[in-house]
Amino acid sequence: MEDKHTMLAEGIPFFGVYDGHGGTGCAEYLRDNLHRLILSHPEVKTQPDKALREGILEADRAFLKKCEAEQTDSGCVCAVVLLVGDKLVVGNVGDTEIVLCRDGKATALTTKHSPKFDPTEADRIRAVGGKMIGHRVAHPKFNGRACSLAVSRAIGDATFKLDSYTGGQPSGIIAEPYTTVRRITPQDEFLVIGCDGLWDVLTHQEVVDICRQCDDDGATPHMITEALVDEAMLRGSTDNVTVAFVSIQSIPHGDLSRNRSSAFSISRKGSDCYSMSGK
Repeated sequence: MEDKHTMLAEGIPFFGVYDGHGGTGCAEYLRDNLHRLILSHPEVKTQPDKALREGILEADRAFLKKCEAEQTDSGCVCAVVLLVGDKLVVGNVGDTEIVLCRDGKATALTTKHSPKFDPTEADRIRAVGGKMIGHRVAHPKFNGRACSLAVSRAIGDATFKLDSYTGGQPSGIIAEPYTTVRRITPQDEFLVIGCDGLWDVLTHQEVVDICRQCDDDGATPHMITEALVDEAMLRGSTDNVTVAFVSIQSIPHGDLSRNRSSAFSISRKGSDCYSMSGK
């Protein structure tokens, strides 16, 4: 299981989903370190989007050094959200997404860093001298048909970033995140953070509708996330499915000191792998 997650409800609430590839190393590193790098930033309360961006980039640098020293490699895409004051501070790298339910309507708070979904990413790859095979980013030195990535931004992936693997040729794979800040309103109900195993088979609005129906039926946050994973499996998802559900409906507007949001995450591959944790 290459997917990991972090859920911290105390202090500055922090929630993240990490979808690894090429091994579990990078996802585990982010699970253990990314929240620390972001929350310890000196400007996390005054410029939280800056703290989020710089924390992600520092995590990428540190993990690449670790890969180089240990002669290992793996990569990870991720999406994280901080609740700072009366603001949602959101960031993502790759194709892990965060969707907000506001008054019953789904709103994507992230963007998908993939040439398949964003042609400007393909343009950026080519502009720096990177190579494409179909919608995938090819390795600049090795056989691109055997070594390529579906995403154009990721943390880690030393094979695509370090000169010792690329021969100094740019691949275009970067860890620069998309970030946004949005003020919490009384109409905001909940957030869903999910990896591509969820969004490949369910639309944003379908996910929101399932969550609201489950809530109307009296489901707990854990039951809601389990329902989402089950529906993704029924619709044929063949990837890991990791989902975090964060209820913000009960958060007093402008005062998160009494944060009572609930979050649960479930990861499942097919029907034989299951893990859950929550606060």
